[in-house]
Amino acid sequence: MIPRPQLRDPILLIEVAARLLPGVLRWFGPSMRPDDAILKDLTTGLTVTLDGYGLAKWLEIYRDWSPDGSLVTLLNQAPFLRDDIYDQKVRQWVEDNQVQPGLSVGDTVKVRDGSGVEHTGQIRCINYEEARYQVFAQSMGHGSRVKAMGVPYEQVEQT
Repeated sequence: MIPRPQLRDPILLIEVAARLLPGVLRWFGPSMRPDDAILKDLTTGLTVTLDGYGLAKWLEIYRDWSPDGSLVTLLNQAPFLRDDIYDQKVRQWVEDNQVQPGLSVGDTVKVRDGSGVEHTGQIRCINYEEARYQVFAQSMGHGSRVKAMGVPYEQVEQT
């Protein structure tokens, strides 16, 4: 099976830049700068930050752009575009590979948090489209406010 798409995949940033490009070209207006150079600037800047202001500042300092508030507003779409593209790729991966859960709602499982610490929790629901279990683990602070966290199938072990 082909591995799950990754959120930090550079291909995602190329697609984000491509989706931002039409708006950025409108913002630029008539320009001596070729479209492919603008696309390359955007793609390179997106490897540094997805924050609209931070990206505009980077483009100003390192690519000699003259950003304004309207460009920042446009660039603020970057993280949302990246997440949308990622979600589409994951859904396609699930469909193409016919990924199915190996566990059921109610199963007790082991998961790791961002720092690698192992926690025991319970599967509360299954997101079949994105191949994720919703896992409730009280030791991770789940309770009244946080109901569960989405964990890819492949990162969950049954206890």
